[in-house]
Amino acid sequence: MRAATETIPIVWIGVDPIARGLVTSLAHPGGNITGVSLFDYETYAKRLQILKDAVPSTSRVAFLSPRRAWESGQALQQALQQVGRQLDMSVIPMLIEESTPSEYQRVFAEIAPARVDGLIVPDMGDLFPYRQLIVELAEKSHLPAIFGIREYVEAGGLMAYLADQGELYRCTRSSMESSQPTSRFIKRPDSNSLSI
Repeated sequence: MRAATETIPIVWIGVDPIARGLVTSLAHPGGNITGVSLFDYETYAKRLQILKDAVPSTSRVAFLSPRRAWESGQALQQALQQVGRQLDMSVIPMLIEESTPSEYQRVFAEIAPARVDGLIVPDMGDLFPYRQLIVELAEKSHLPAIFGIREYVEAGGLMAYLADQGELYRCTRSSMESSQPTSRFIKRPDSNSLSI
């Protein structure tokens, strides 16, 4: 992306731009990249905490993710495992190879023997088009679930914890208004909301 242009500002809205190699710092990304990072370890930790608060007996939580995202996200894996230990919970990856209905059905069927009793569905774009199916499979599997996008709750999911959308828009606007390369930054939303 950065190689495509060095003069036109690139507005990044997505997961960890540092892990993707786009920038070395959120405060000073350098060059022509600015925007909003939706990735925040504290948000994932809070999702685990909210799930534990909602269902105190939860001890084994499945984390639904595309395999490539999980395998390239060592920092996320470590953060989830660390918070899980603090909450006396195990986090088990539930990895999809491709985003198709049959693949979602396969991973939900394969996770059953692992005796998970909770589910985290992050705010990953690959999963979003199948939100209705994911919600139905979680319900069929009797898994209380927390989602990273509000639309899952609108589709019948239990709850979602996500960046406040108004804050997200304000962050995006303010990062776009930084016209000088030295004043550009990548911001994280400061507030989140819980939807039930």
